[in-house]
Amino acid sequence: RKFGETKHCPSCGVESKLTKIEGRRAYACQEGCHIYPCAWRLGHQLRELMAARDKAQNPAQLSGHVEVDETYIGGYQKRDKKNHVSNKTIVMGFVQRGGDYRAEVIPANTKARLVPRVVKHVAPGSTVNTDSLRSYRTLGKLGYNHVAVNHEDKQWAIGIHNTNSIEGFWSHLKRGLSPPIALCRQSTCRSM
Repeated sequence: RKFGETKHCPSCGVESKLTKIEGRRAYACQEGCHIYPCAWRLGHQLRELMAARDKAQNPAQLSGHVEVDETYIGGYQKRDKKNHVSNKTIVMGFVQRGGDYRAEVIPANTKARLVPRVVKHVAPGSTVNTDSLRSYRTLGKLGYNHVAVNHEDKQWAIGIHNTNSIEGFWSHLKRGLSPPIALCRQSTCRSM
């Protein structure tokens, strides 16, 4: 591939000229994506292999004590007045205490999107810890022991009920995706 010619950026998909970054074995598109061709390809292959292994080894639902949360990944854009975050990808995560982690890209953090995923990934009768998002309020009626902590009131735990494990998972995930450039939904899906 000749850099400097107009090509589709493998990272963001935008058609632009790829230029060599001086002093590095890297290239950049006009959108600001930094591309390390070999490392980029190997990283995505490793993530795909890890996801395939995880699906093969962990087909069962999470049970026992499970923490559920969602986060926004990508870009520096802050929320606007209507609470929209247009350039960020929403990722929902599940952590079984002393067990597995799971994450899934979701289109919106509404009740219609979140609750079916909890039902899919968490066995009925499990204890589910969440934050105080209104979308999770019906979990108790669906056969889960639901406990919500209210972060707005500086409440981080109620006895043994907290969301610290999933928050730590988000911290590690975001650190692994740094620098926080705006990620397209496709590349975020591949990195989960």
